[in-house]
Amino acid sequence: MPLRPLLLPALLLLITAAAACTQPQDQPAPPTEPQAQPDAAPSQTQSEQPAQNRQPAPDQQNDAQPNQQASTPEPETSPGTPAPAANSDDHTLPLAPQPYDHDFALSIARHLAVEIGPRPAGRPAETQAAEYLARTFRELGYDAQIIPFTGTVRSPWFARFGANRPVVGLLAQGAAHAPASGPLVLIDGIGTPEEIAAANPAGAILVVDRGRITFGRKALNAQAAGAAGLIVINREDRPIIALIEEDGIDIPVVIVPSSARDDLAPAAGRTASLAPQPTGDPSAQSNTVDSANVLAAWPDGDCRILIGGHYDSVPVAPGGNDNASGTAAVAALARAFAGTAAAPGLCFAAFGAEELGLLGSDALVGHLRQNDRLARIAAMINLDAIGGGDRPIQLVGSADLAAIADGLAARLGISVQDSSAAASPASDHLPFEQRGIRVLAFFAPNPIIHVPTDTYDNLDSALMNDIARLAHAAIACIAADLQIPIQTPLPCESD
Repeated sequence: MPLRPLLLPALLLLITAAAACTQPQDQPAPPTEPQAQPDAAPSQTQSEQPAQNRQPAPDQQNDAQPNQQASTPEPETSPGTPAPAANSDDHTLPLAPQPYDHDFALSIARHLAVEIGPRPAGRPAETQAAEYLARTFRELGYDAQIIPFTGTVRSPWFARFGANRPVVGLLAQGAAHAPASGPLVLIDGIGTPEEIAAANPAGAILVVDRGRITFGRKALNAQAAGAAGLIVINREDRPIIALIEEDGIDIPVVIVPSSARDDLAPAAGRTASLAPQPTGDPSAQSNTVDSANVLAAWPDGDCRILIGGHYDSVPVAPGGNDNASGTAAVAALARAFAGTAAAPGLCFAAFGAEELGLLGSDALVGHLRQNDRLARIAAMINLDAIGGGDRPIQLVGSADLAAIADGLAARLGISVQDSSAAASPASDHLPFEQRGIRVLAFFAPNPIIHVPTDTYDNLDSALMNDIARLAHAAIACIAADLQIPIQTPLPCESD
């Protein structure tokens, strides 16, 4: 989840994936490390896998596996109907995926959060993690690319007026990255030309509501009227990284949460300034960062479903929950589908520099579009900070995919709440959603993130296991719906 500087509590609402998340008063109890059992028989999940898929996590062969919560097996229900295979005469590849292997996922999470530790974007530890994950995907049989990129850091922007408390927002992607100042003018509306003309916009910082017209059109209207900058009040009291696709925006456009209205209204008419606020991360001071994505695809595959999660962390935390937990689940899901008939239709991504503003997922969207691959992706599943927080689990994203996950959760006995109608919190599914791709993400409210106590030992193993098993079943059902050859572990009909 994106960065929340510890010394600026006001930023807590802005770049975290769940705006309502606050640090809980009671932290989850640390998991218990069991004693290694060298003579124990392999687990059923491990022994049932084909030989080519029984791979230990790289560099983790001798580590005792944390197992404070036993991996819950899939329920013994009748499997769903296989989707028609693209080549119905080819039965050399299994149609059914392997079960999700939680112990394998925990070994990946441990390596990231303990062996490597904090993985801030652009630093050597992030590079080490990318190489480790690429090696893991390759050992599972995937073609894995490390795709470097240079991203512009989306540091928080402050709207200041005198000595009053500043309003904190996020600069829209595609807007000018240049400070501005002028009298604060509140527009009663969404920023149409008529509404702006009724005010005194020349040289002003305009404030408009979100809705009905795009952020870019609002900006063009404000710019045409001579405004120096634009503030857009979001409908929800949560962060949003806006995407402006219109060209020619020469003014800053800053999106603020709905609660900012209470601070902006009394300041109307006063001189205001819009400017970025440094994040406190040394790698972010130059406003750019060099990072990399890891993209794994089955040889000669055609990626229809992308499953991803970010692998970087904030500088002060080992990132056990945020996001070694989600990255590890992505790797374990890749293992479950490796060597199956569905594998060519899936790809798996580990995003870099998420904590600085979703830079990795946005860069991967651009890479896929440049290579004429983005249009083939029909669904994206995001796993971010799945190892800590409260229940019920929030289902966020496209309503149809959330409905599938909701039905599967009932069959798995997992408590969820459909939040698909709400605005998506800022995480790596957002750049895909903004390009019209269906998305599904899972969030647990009130997680431990962005603090030194976000460690491997503080992972909620049972929660991580539940979300990953739900994602495993959802991937299969979404694949079946796309006519990817697969035998679903559970019936897919939503209730």
